[in-house]
Amino acid sequence: MTTPAVAPYALPDTQLLAQCQSQAVLGSGPGGQHRNRTASAVRLVHLASGIDARCEEHRERRRNLVAATFRLRIRLALSVRGRSDRDWLSQLGQVPHSSRSPHYPQVVACCLDALEASRGSLPEAAAALGLSSSRLARILTADKEVHSATNLLRAGHGCGAIHG
Repeated sequence: MTTPAVAPYALPDTQLLAQCQSQAVLGSGPGGQHRNRTASAVRLVHLASGIDARCEEHRERRRNLVAATFRLRIRLALSVRGRSDRDWLSQLGQVPHSSRSPHYPQVVACCLDALEASRGSLPEAAAALGLSSSRLARILTADKEVHSATNLLRAGHGCGAIHG
């Protein structure tokens, strides 16, 4: 029996970045003289999926790389269904609902997989994860992209939108 491959959003940074094309690009828009003189913005493209993320919020390329990697993890978690590890979630103890938690992309993947398995039912998904419905709703509405993807998933099953 083979062990299933780890989902890309759950890989360590070095392994995830090895699967990506990374570009340092000039930032766009206003921001003073440093904005357009240095290529501090970062764009990552996950080669296997084509999913990309960009960050140009910081002056330092390293900080932009960290932020772009986190955004890429979230986007990968939104697109890859059925590969989350519920055992990992149960071992986590207190499940973070903040979109700033380093565990947030994996938590989102587990929550969306449970929501898909429950055909969009928030109470059923919450019960399967050992969470309250309100806690699950907070997790799924903490980030704008996650919130939109959650509502699309629910709409596909004939369920109404979650308002955050």
